[in-house]
Amino acid sequence: MNLLTLSDVARRLGVSEKTARQFKSELPGVVLIGRRVKYTEDAITEFIRRGGCRPVESQSRPAGV
Repeated sequence: MNLLTLSDVARRLGVSEKTARQFKSELPGVVLIGRRVKYTEDAITEFIRRGGCRPVESQSRPAGV
């Protein structure tokens, strides 16, 4: 079983690590090693195959505010 870091998952999803953090509650294959969180490669590959993450609403403020 290959384990991925959040940084690895972000690269596979084609998003920044910050964006991947926003999706982490939706990511499958979580493995806890002490306090460290890893993700199984097979679960992430399947997640991507099924369509990945839903878009996250922007946290930025509208222009002029």
